[in-house]
Amino acid sequence: PGDADRALKSYEDSLAMAQRLLKASPDDAQAARDLSVSLDRLGDFYLRRGAPGDADRAFQSYEDSRAIDQRLLKASPDDAQAARDLSVSLNRLGDFYLRRGAPGDADRAFQSYEDCHETLQRLLKASPDDAQAARDLSVSHYNLARIFNQRGDETRERMHLSACYAILDAFHRDGRPMDPDMRQLHGRLAGRFGGVRRAEPADAAIEAILANDQARAQLDAALKASGITGGLEALSPEQQRDIVRQVLARSEGSADDGQQKDASDAGVPTEPRAATAKAPATPATENQPTQEPEKPSPMGAILGVGLILSLGAVAAFVAANPGARAALGGLITAIRRALGG
Repeated sequence: PGDADRALKSYEDSLAMAQRLLKASPDDAQAARDLSVSLDRLGDFYLRRGAPGDADRAFQSYEDSRAIDQRLLKASPDDAQAARDLSVSLNRLGDFYLRRGAPGDADRAFQSYEDCHETLQRLLKASPDDAQAARDLSVSHYNLARIFNQRGDETRERMHLSACYAILDAFHRDGRPMDPDMRQLHGRLAGRFGGVRRAEPADAAIEAILANDQARAQLDAALKASGITGGLEALSPEQQRDIVRQVLARSEGSADDGQQKDASDAGVPTEPRAATAKAPATPATENQPTQEPEKPSPMGAILGVGLILSLGAVAAFVAANPGARAALGGLITAIRRALGG
């Protein structure tokens, strides 16, 4: 108890000093950031201590920190550090809501994680080679996968887990440093997403669909109808390919069928967290096919996919998202029109 009291006094003294400095220089962004960090540390202390009322105190500290970070980013929209700070605050709030588990907290956690994800995606465009951002984005994908797993939305759960694995696998293949949580998560997801893909004309078909303006427009509408924020443009190129690949895999009786795992069963840390330092990088791609497919014409490839799509794969793909059915039907129509049929 004595140590806890001394720790609390230290955190409170640090907070008071940060508040005084910001009051003296209200336009000083660094002073505001220091105050945000002090609030986060105090919130973390309350969560660790777990005394009566500490959950409410922790929430207030985290919420105050988020408000500061949001104000800083609004004042300087192109400030990468401000965006990183906000993403960490949002991720921390999402973790808090899931841990607390009060009525409505699952929805609050989803909103925090989604806001964090959108912030990291914007950072990605500004700093495509930032390894820390890539790491944080992988955590963001994983957190969203957990939420969609809880909601029974297998399509979007798989999409985010696949994107998470793609980022981590790029670290692995490129020999970039990975912390223990990253290595563990990569190892667990490799069993599900790390197999060598079949090098079939289907790969060329995927590219042909994504290169067709009409097909892209219909796929964009399908994604928006299923609730994926931002539609096609919100996804990395590999995520776009994976969406079409899922349709093909479903139609071919993919080995993935019957092997869907809960994100919580993947054997990864219960609460993977974004590191305190924040930044973005490009979502990496999965391993490319080991053999080059024969070179069918783009229209022939589209015809093959159009026929597969028409054999019921669409219904399977949108089973968890009925609102997407009509839009995906439009995708088939666009493919057929591209063929002149």
